[in-house]
Amino acid sequence: MDSARDGKNLGVFELVSGLKACYNLSTPLAYVLAVGSFVGMRRISKYDLHYLSLHGFVEHDASLVHHDTPAGEKFAPTAVDQELVEALIADAKAEDMSSTVFDPRDAARARVRREKQSPALGSRLAVLAQGEMALTLGVMETQVGTKKGMPVEWIRELIGHERLPKDWKPTHVQGLFDVIHRLKVIQAEMAELRKSE
Repeated sequence: MDSARDGKNLGVFELVSGLKACYNLSTPLAYVLAVGSFVGMRRISKYDLHYLSLHGFVEHDASLVHHDTPAGEKFAPTAVDQELVEALIADAKAEDMSSTVFDPRDAARARVRREKQSPALGSRLAVLAQGEMALTLGVMETQVGTKKGMPVEWIRELIGHERLPKDWKPTHVQGLFDVIHRLKVIQAEMAELRKSE
């Protein structure tokens, strides 16, 4: 039998347990994400994490660090494009070159930039893409000087190299309402940025 650590044959309870243990998510948020992934991929039983790259279900174009899915392909590219990682980091420095924190406005800037470069996302996938950043910023939020956000150097590790930052450990439980609030902030910032274009 496969171990849950290999990313294969995962059920809702394994996903919930992993999300809570790794990212310190609240139980309701972990269940929303786990059950949502099954619903989003139209699965009723277990699945392999590889299936999260099935295009158009949970995976979407306009990813911040992955290329769009080529026409006719079933699965999206999973290799991280380091140029897109650098563009993401540049979004954090767009208003302040000395910035060491990636915050909701930076996330909004990155989403607007990538959505301009990619095929249009439907509303469900657009909210999912925005929610990914709301969740990531919430889990990784740290106070750096007078600013709160995700330290820029963590972007390279977490998003660029797909591993937890060495000096990170959960400092708080990330709840569902926290993510919803941050999502609304990102959406408002996106609307403001689009208006000023």
